Amino acid sequence: MNRQEAIRALLRAGKKAEAEAIVEKRLSAARSAYERVRSDQTRTEEYRRWVLAVEAARADRQLTEDLAALARTASSSERVDAGRVFGTAGLPGDAASLAISRRDASDRAESANGKEELLDLLSRATRSGDEVLARAVAEVAVRKRHAEVVNAFADDRPDLETPIQRLWNVEGADSGEAIFGFTVAISGLKPAELQSDSWSSINAQAKAAEPGSGSSSLAYF
Repeated sequence: MNRQEAIRALLRAGKKAEAEAIVEKRLSAARSAYERVRSDQTRTEEYRRWVLAVEAARADRQLTEDLAALARTASSSERVDAGRVFGTAGLPGDAASLAISRRDASDRAESANGKEELLDLLSRATRSGDEVLARAVAEVAVRKRHAEVVNAFADDRPDLETPIQRLWNVEGADSGEAIFGFTVAISGLKPAELQSDSWSSINAQAKAAEPGSGSSSLAYF
């Protein structure tokens, strides 16, 4: 999972604040490391630039690993919610038969023409006890942002109100504005001396031989 994918997963899981805390922690650590490098006047400018690249590459890798680890946990929670609300988890009956019914129900819900048809389909499913169809309707309603349909589903199923609220929030959280905010913040991970360099260039510099030694910098990783 790359950093962009991790951030999107965290936003979808409602973990924006936790992701921001991770970014700030890594930014703070990186800034401190860069200041230590700059203050070492016993080294040449070439050497200090190399160490800055090493520190920046390490900070970049650690940030991605931290975000991905949190995203994997968040994604697992989302899958549990989705299985409970949209799937057949907890419903009585043969698993294979329920799976077939779920596919048929999904086709019916997807073919509904707008909010009113979804409401009608949900009402009939609830009256007849067709919980598989009701859940399929709820999934389509969440994805298409039909709040009235989602509320009608939750009103008749108070035990699912909390997880479906989380799923509703998840579907609407992955906005371009939020992603852009993280992109701007993370740009501060580069030291000023390397701001014009791409991350691929910084990584290449970090993996180059230590200036004046001929040895690789891999030990820094």
